[in-house]
Amino acid sequence: MKTLLFLGLLAVANAQYSEVRHIALDAVDKLREILPDYQSAHDITINKLYESKQKALGELNSFYNQTLTLKTNSLKVVMDAELNLLNYGNTIEDWCFENNIWGLMSITGWAGNKYSECIKKLDDSIDKDVAEMYEQFSVSEAKIQKYSIFEVFFKPSNIISRPESLADTISKLKIDITDDIPDFDDIIRTFIIDLREKQSQYTNCLDELQTVFDDEIQRLRKFSEECVEEQNN
Repeated sequence: MKTLLFLGLLAVANAQYSEVRHIALDAVDKLREILPDYQSAHDITINKLYESKQKALGELNSFYNQTLTLKTNSLKVVMDAELNLLNYGNTIEDWCFENNIWGLMSITGWAGNKYSECIKKLDDSIDKDVAEMYEQFSVSEAKIQKYSIFEVFFKPSNIISRPESLADTISKLKIDITDDIPDFDDIIRTFIIDLREKQSQYTNCLDELQTVFDDEIQRLRKFSEECVEEQNN
């Protein structure tokens, strides 16, 4: 009786092996065939991420160049105003201008501090924007890393006793990582808008500096002109 039972079980095992076991091996081979698609999806997304980072750096460098131009132009205007006042002082009596020297030193010192204040405020805000942008890139990159080609082998599938469901899963498997990745162009567009806003704020800071400086220069010149008029009367 035991012999017959054993032979019966052996027959079942042999039948299962011949009919089912090859499905497990076919499933593994099928997954191997998907690997090029898996690699391609990674390559496409990583390349797009890299290109977006390069574009972001290009926008940032352009912003820095434009900001330096704004600063240079403002400095030239301030220095020209300072020089014009000094040249005017050389054309009049010393006693009508000597008091202006201290006033001029004071306003130029203030302007220098104001330039530092403007650029420091800009730099702090840009650091925050850059950090937020790269954080979004990092989140996107992390989503790429979460994909695992071996997930199909996890439970409840059993590659030995129940390979059919596994094979079916693999046959329907479509690797498309890009579906889960945000639009990098949106990240760039938002970053550009932030840069323009910050540059506008920096321009306003320079304009405020220029207004105060010009008013003080005009006040000093007027003081000397009134002195000259009194001397001529």
